[in-house]
Amino acid sequence: MTSLRVNRLVRGVALLCTGLLAGAFFYGWVTVVPAYQYVPIDVHLRFRTVLMMVNAPVMQTLMITAIIACLTLAVLSRGWHRTVASAASAMALTSLLVTRFGNVPINDRIRTWPVFAPPAGHLELLQRWDSYHGIRTATAVLAFVLLLVALVWVTPTASTADGAEVRNDLLWSLQLVVAAFLTVSAILKLSGAATTVATFDALGLGQWFRYLVGSLELAGVVGLLVPRLSGPAALGLAGVMAGATATNVIVTGGPLFLTAALFAGLVLLAWGRRSHIIAAVAFASSRAERAR
Repeated sequence: MTSLRVNRLVRGVALLCTGLLAGAFFYGWVTVVPAYQYVPIDVHLRFRTVLMMVNAPVMQTLMITAIIACLTLAVLSRGWHRTVASAASAMALTSLLVTRFGNVPINDRIRTWPVFAPPAGHLELLQRWDSYHGIRTATAVLAFVLLLVALVWVTPTASTADGAEVRNDLLWSLQLVVAAFLTVSAILKLSGAATTVATFDALGLGQWFRYLVGSLELAGVVGLLVPRLSGPAALGLAGVMAGATATNVIVTGGPLFLTAALFAGLVLLAWGRRSHIIAAVAFASSRAERAR
């Protein structure tokens, strides 16, 4: 009985910490970071400096607690529970490492800036911070989703269950994570967020292309959530993310790692749902034959 209570306590702590971590980072990514674009630089830097002081002890403690709780859960678990809980711990650890070696050094430099006259190249450094924040947000959200898999979707008998069922659950987890990120991305493009407008200005193709890409992302998200369309949708979105990654490398210097991670995840989804792609191609071929 005592062992069962400890297991439940560890599950609760792990789920609470990873959920709070993912929620805090995700909220900052979709609201606070874009809001910085609309205020004067002195207001931006003053608020950012105060936010660092408040956030640092809270978020780093939360990350460390999430890592320890997920590792403890992995030790107490067996089979697929152990594998997925270990993966969640690895994702939380990645968030901590990106924060410590990516965001924190930039924060230390920002603290030394005069708020009314930041140094030359400050925008590039702020964009780099945004890229690191995108990475740690993605890994924190993935840690939370993986933990949900370990605690909800993967049953206690998963180690002896049909492997295809477990594989399907994991693919659905990845689909939900990717769909969440792409929904935010599509909304930012379609709503005309300043950062997206600037990106498409740099491309030189006109703002109509921003609406097109945002619409494609939103349509792809719908496809990811429909079982029969998930494979073709993942394949199409992988093409969109490949283009976004190439654009970041060649033109804008934007958040390369986030688009590259989404591309990798979509390629994995397309491979995992390849039976749906084959079925869609066969259906299209049969319709073309009938049209003749």
